[in-house]
Amino acid sequence: MSESVLTRWARYRVAWVVGALGAIAAAGVIEVAAVFGAAVPDWYMHLAMWALMFTYALLAVRALQSRRRFAGFTHFLVFAVLAVFWLTILAQVIPETPLVVAGELKTRDALPIVWASVGLLGIGLLGMMVLLLVLPRKTETPKKAPAQQKGEPEPVAETPDSSKQEPREQE
Repeated sequence: MSESVLTRWARYRVAWVVGALGAIAAAGVIEVAAVFGAAVPDWYMHLAMWALMFTYALLAVRALQSRRRFAGFTHFLVFAVLAVFWLTILAQVIPETPLVVAGELKTRDALPIVWASVGLLGIGLLGMMVLLLVLPRKTETPKKAPAQQKGEPEPVAETPDSSKQEPREQE
């Protein structure tokens, strides 16, 4: 019996994770370097946004790896909203833009290299969607402790028995 496409894709889960997170990280490096090189006055805001998006992507992957699907979906949803918002901002950063610098009106050159960042962020977003929606981890029952696997009783913490204690002397 041949295996399905999804089963074959699931074998490469680590590659999907590395590919999606790698695309997001590469997009961030390219865009921040382009904005910093173009002397955009608020380049550090771009860096902060990429750090925030990458953090939510990592949180989503971590939640999915630990089989917390609701948390993974929630973190992915926040990441997706941030990514779509940032894609609209990047579309406005690419063309020539007039800037006021020290009271003078200057024109910043176009930044066509940011299209690479837009494309990589789109690839990262699609990779995260595949991880969340197409490649769900099979729900396995968590492995029990070795003592519970062999039918041995669970260890019980001993609590002090008040009837066996000697009465305290009152002063």
